[in-house]
Amino acid sequence: MKKYLFLRILIPFTLLFCIAMFFIFFGAKFFSSQGERFSRKGDYQKALHYYQICVERYPNYSGMPEVLLRMAEIYHLKFDNYVEARKIYQKVIKNYPDSQWEKLARGKIKDCYDYFPLQEGNFWLEGDSESGGKNYSAEISCIGSYRVIRKVYAGRKLVATINLTYKKTEKELCEYDSTAPDGRLIFRYPLKIGDNWSIGENLEKVVYTVISKEEETKTKGGQFTDCLKIRQEKKATPGSLRYDYYAPGIGRVLITQASQYGSKEVRISELLSYKVVEE
Repeated sequence: MKKYLFLRILIPFTLLFCIAMFFIFFGAKFFSSQGERFSRKGDYQKALHYYQICVERYPNYSGMPEVLLRMAEIYHLKFDNYVEARKIYQKVIKNYPDSQWEKLARGKIKDCYDYFPLQEGNFWLEGDSESGGKNYSAEISCIGSYRVIRKVYAGRKLVATINLTYKKTEKELCEYDSTAPDGRLIFRYPLKIGDNWSIGENLEKVVYTVISKEEETKTKGGQFTDCLKIRQEKKATPGSLRYDYYAPGIGRVLITQASQYGSKEVRISELLSYKVVEE
């Protein structure tokens, strides 16, 4: 009897011990492979569920950078959740420097940058480049979710106060005010080089084209890299071009003008200072 009692105690204990050892040594691989399996089946919610378990329980797993990249790609490419994807790409860049994973994350994060951050509390001061804002300046403040007040000054005199609202979806960013109650298209996503869109008709038509996503520029507000560069062409003034530069996580930092016949870009206005609240 004692022998059987001993076995009845030993067998469950041994089984539990083996299960525990399995999850200690193979658990990360198990949850990672489950994430891959559900991702291949197109069940991305379950894939994220298993990847997240792997991240939380096995932070030192050797395959963690690949797990994080796969999570980011699901948020980015399947759910159009650029904010969450960007956070995970940034985690890979920070935690795995000088690795192939960092290089991959840096390449992919460029498609997830927020070039028009609209968190409450954000503030930008822009002004004309020639006088450094003494002749013209504008204070732009986010006063709520997707609500902005723009105060325009000529010298020190306030000449206009404009209330703006924005609507951002996975497909586009639109701006609304009293002059554009139906909305003014700012961006059409995804922002890929060569893509274009237009607003207005006939002589009022303006065509926007994505020129670059790797511009580097310096203004009185700072040094900015990986900037988005968008060209504007007005049908009413053929040959005259305007370029808007947007820095990742900051917003518009520079406006220039040039001729399509090869003239050098001339600075019109630029970012003088800013404060951006972290997401």
